[in-house]
Amino acid sequence: MYLLRRGALFHFFHKLPDAFQGQNLNLASGPRKVGGNGYLRFSLGTGNRREAERLARRYAVEVDEVLQAQTPPCAGKSPVQMNPKARF
Repeated sequence: MYLLRRGALFHFFHKLPDAFQGQNLNLASGPRKVGGNGYLRFSLGTGNRREAERLARRYAVEVDEVLQAQTPPCAGKSPVQMNPKARF
């Protein structure tokens, strides 16, 4: 499950591919920013575990749909184009 309890509220979190770090994800529920560490995190606005689980499942489906429809910004690029300083 994609739940994390912080204080009295539950938060949704999901690790995304590195290509989405720092990007905005346009979910049906509104745009969400992916952190620099590749995690999408935001408050579910509830302290009720059952409601948080229901919301987390809904958001997980939204994220999966967006990821399937959206190609990462580095799609079609060679490893050198993605990271020119990398050594191979």
